[in-house]
Order: sequence, then C-alpha cells, then structure tokens
Amino acid sequence: MNVLSVEDLRISYRSRGEWREVVHNVSFSIQRGEMLAFVGESGSGKTTTAQAIIGLLADNARRDAGRIVLNGEVISDWSAKRLNRLRGVSISLVPQDPGNSLNPVKTIGQQ
Repeated sequence: MNVLSVEDLRISYRSRGEWREVVHNVSFSIQRGEMLAFVGESGSGKTTTAQAIIGLLADNARRDAGRIVLNGEVISDWSAKRLNRLRGVSISLVPQDPGNSLNPVKTIGQQ
C-alpha cells in the first residue's frame, strides 16, 4: 500500500487578474520506506506541489485538479481544519533551507 499518492495534480496562481496553471498533471506515489526528492530549477513547482499536498497553498493559488491519498484516505478535499490535524503528525513539509528552520538538537519527530 502506498503511504502517499498524488494523481494528476494541477495548480494555478492568480496574477494580474488571471489564473495561470503552473503545475501540470503531476503524479507519483511513495510506499512505506521509500524516499522521494523533488528536483528542478527554481520556479518549477517543487514547493508549490508540496504545499498543495499538505493544504498550505498561498492565497493566490488554487488546486485545479488532482487527487491526494494519504495512508489510504483521500485528503484532497478535506477542510483546512481537518488537514491541520494531520500536519506535524502524519505529514510535514521540510523547507528548502532546513538549517534555518530545524533545531539540530531535536529529532524530526520532536519538531
């Protein structure tokens, strides 16, 4: 069973009154024990994809399509309140520069 599955994720940003799709049909899955790294140029959608998965898109962004399944539960249409209960427990986002946001004395689980 996959721990995380993302299927056909599409994300748009609003700029100057218009919506522009910036993430196009991203799909992947991660099984228990696997690791995944998003690699790409600056502005290619790595952070936006991760933010969409955990429900933390910017105010000027929206998920246009896609299904997100975490531990067998479809979470893509959960409310912000419900997703908030998952963050830091079942799923987390480590920012691009973890040295400025993580305490090296604590384990990841403690943070």
